[in-house]
Amino acid sequence: MSQQHKKWIDLVKQRLNEKGWSQSDLATVIGVTPAAINRLLKEGHGSDDLKLEVTKKLSISDSWTVFEER
Repeated sequence: MSQQHKKWIDLVKQRLNEKGWSQSDLATVIGVTPAAINRLLKEGHGSDDLKLEVTKKLSISDSWTVFEER
């Protein structure tokens, strides 16, 4: 898993905490299984569409691809 992806995952976890959401809550909002969210956050596996939906639902302004440039 790349460094920028790890930073994005940290930001996702931070936003979940701020909203008081569990990974299951996020999965429900996006319309995927909790296992898909778990796999995305633990192993980095997930489609770009899934990552984009997570980014949108959690109002993350930076894309996971931007972190590489920082």
